[in-house]
Amino acid sequence: MRLYTVVRHLMRIVAHLYFVDIQSTDLENVPREGPLIIAANHPGSLLDAILLSTLVPRRISYLAKSELFRYPVVAAIFRGLGVIPVYRTRQAGHGSRNVDAFQRAYQVLENGGCLGIFPEGRNSPRRQIAEIRTGVARIALKAEARNGYRLGLRLVPVGVNFESRELFLTSVFLCFDQPLAISDYAARHLEKPVRAVRSLTADLQQALRRQALHIEDMRVSQLVGDLSRMVRRDGEFGPAPHSGKNAAASSAWRKALQRIWSRLQQWFRPEEAGVRKDLHTVLRGQQHIGSLLARAVEEEPGVIDELSAAVERYKSHLAQYRLREDLGHSFDRPVQERLIRLRMTLYSVLMVPFALAGFIHNLPPYLATLFSSRLFREEAIRGFAAFALGIAFFSLAYFLYAAIFWHFVLQSPILIVVYLVALLWTGFACLRYRRRIMRYRDKILVRTLFSTHRHLSRGLRRERENILSRLRDLQARYESSVSG
Repeated sequence: MRLYTVVRHLMRIVAHLYFVDIQSTDLENVPREGPLIIAANHPGSLLDAILLSTLVPRRISYLAKSELFRYPVVAAIFRGLGVIPVYRTRQAGHGSRNVDAFQRAYQVLENGGCLGIFPEGRNSPRRQIAEIRTGVARIALKAEARNGYRLGLRLVPVGVNFESRELFLTSVFLCFDQPLAISDYAARHLEKPVRAVRSLTADLQQALRRQALHIEDMRVSQLVGDLSRMVRRDGEFGPAPHSGKNAAASSAWRKALQRIWSRLQQWFRPEEAGVRKDLHTVLRGQQHIGSLLARAVEEEPGVIDELSAAVERYKSHLAQYRLREDLGHSFDRPVQERLIRLRMTLYSVLMVPFALAGFIHNLPPYLATLFSSRLFREEAIRGFAAFALGIAFFSLAYFLYAAIFWHFVLQSPILIVVYLVALLWTGFACLRYRRRIMRYRDKILVRTLFSTHRHLSRGLRRERENILSRLRDLQARYESSVSG
């Protein structure tokens, strides 16, 4: 228990450095006591377990595939954290070992503990929830049956949503659904166990697809991604804003830091600063657009073909003229555009020394992490390996930098701490510098002050408005059936 607590606090710090933003909603749906199963989709490999553990205020014993226990050091850590290995039944000799694994799972639940399971059995497809397996339902119903259906076991579905599947420096949003009471399936399980398992599995599948983005048609999936970025404000085509509690509420000191950071952003990035992006609204907006497009595919597929062609043409024109690739850009504020150009020009010049320092100091551990993680072929292990190796290599690099500073510059503990903090800051400054320059490269004064793109801007604005008008037409025709 002590190891889990220490690792949980450590991972909480690292996760907030690793991700740009972590948000959650309806965390109060997780019971604070009593037997519980948390079932989540699996888009981010082992990082999903880290995110759940840092947010849920209970110790979670995860079921994980046995391949993760192949390395002795990793296996020892996992066992210390209460992770239970599950073996593939088709592998000879592993049937009895799974019996022991399930017995441990039942013991966790019968002791009032919390079990964590990813029922897809593999990483989630992009913008989809795969067909889940029946293991969660079988464990839950068997645990209740062992205790005369009086255990009081509950099952909480959780949707894990990454703003981008490229995990580093992205945002993540976790949505906790209402708990399912397993005792509600008791009567059906007594009469027809197989049907009860299928019923609970279907209810869990529906809940996960409700709390995470799921789009069946891959062509529609790509179109949803493009259109959601074209919407000027989050949720323009989505349902009403969510009014539930956000479990990622910040403390007073964190809110103060966020206000300071927001004011700094207002100078350098006025279009993206201000109110923190509501990832719940983004998710619901994407789900709503996906539902509209899915209905349109059934009723009038030709309209979707035309809309896809218009979006691709618009993206091509943006790339051709090297304008911003962000599809939500506005072209109708020339005065503000000039201010942004001036600010970005100053930013691009003044931040060069800091970005260069961050690049030089952080490149060696970054490359070491990148190439070392590639030695792991399995995706699940590779994702966690990059996470763990990154901590190790960056810690080692910073230790060496501190030793060099101590030996060759000045033997002052205070200055060394300041130096290390500065290294960390310049590392993030380097990453943000590249992202901002690439995004705002057409607003730098020396490149665009004398360029005349008025006719191009008008054409792109017409194309964009035409695409959004088509989306509004789809909404007018199909919103009632989608909402119903």
